[in-house]
Amino acid sequence: LETEFFNQGDLEKNEGLPISPLMDRTKPGPTNGGNQAGFFEVIVVPTISLWQTLLPESADQLHQQTLSNLEFWKNSTHTEKSSTLDE
Repeated sequence: LETEFFNQGDLEKNEGLPISPLMDRTKPGPTNGGNQAGFFEVIVVPTISLWQTLLPESADQLHQQTLSNLEFWKNSTHTEKSSTLDE
């Protein structure tokens, strides 16, 4: 996924366009722990929380795993700043 994002950013840069968020290989990409934690906090946790409210018997385990994944990304050491063109 990150390679595709960075390739898209390269195309945008080559066309003189602004590089889309998360697609600039000189900045943290989508697999960066901070970016993943933000995605979980803004998109995933609210979605799963709503699901849990609507269907509690089917979503309890999913909700717990989501919170566990969020903690993983918050504590992640994967904070590489960029990717090389050779990947």
